[in-house]
Amino acid sequence: MLFRSFNLEHITGFLMEKADVLAERWVRPVPERVLMHAHAGYEDFGNHAANLLATIPQLEVIDTVVESGYTCGVAGSGRAPEQHAADRGRLIDRARETGADAVVSLYHSCHRSLLGDAKELGVPVVNFTDLMVRALGDEPAPDGFARLSSLPTAEVAQETRQFLLANGIQLDQTWFDENYQDLLSMAEYRGGLACLA
Repeated sequence: MLFRSFNLEHITGFLMEKADVLAERWVRPVPERVLMHAHAGYEDFGNHAANLLATIPQLEVIDTVVESGYTCGVAGSGRAPEQHAADRGRLIDRARETGADAVVSLYHSCHRSLLGDAKELGVPVVNFTDLMVRALGDEPAPDGFARLSSLPTAEVAQETRQFLLANGIQLDQTWFDENYQDLLSMAEYRGGLACLA
């Protein structure tokens, strides 16, 4: 059997190639001190994002905390829950020690995971692109997942029902009520979500 290896590129590499052009287009300072979240498997992506954000006026990237794996979830830290807990504990401690204004995510799965620890982090979780949008003079789109994850189960079902129906998905409210916490907490990475088997 022939196995092929593929390189994985992240948008941050392309953006770093255009960093000089972007720096000329920053029109609004972003007076915040942020802590980057990255992964050892793709540490360059975190470095690219940190270097890019450092070009934004008044934005200080305090540090980058590197967690194990390639991302949060099944592709990385979710496969080793004890290691993930230790890594996340370091991030939470660093956020508190530094007095960071926000923790910055690079990936959707990491963003989702970090939002699950938002109370312990004690600061907002933002995607690196949100900071770029602000520096470009606009406001980022509202973080729908963050908003939904803070609502009670019944409200989430009500809020999302129209989108599910528009895509041909019928929602069984009892099933949703029984499984929502597992869905929200990424239980699939801990052997949960048997409801989807």
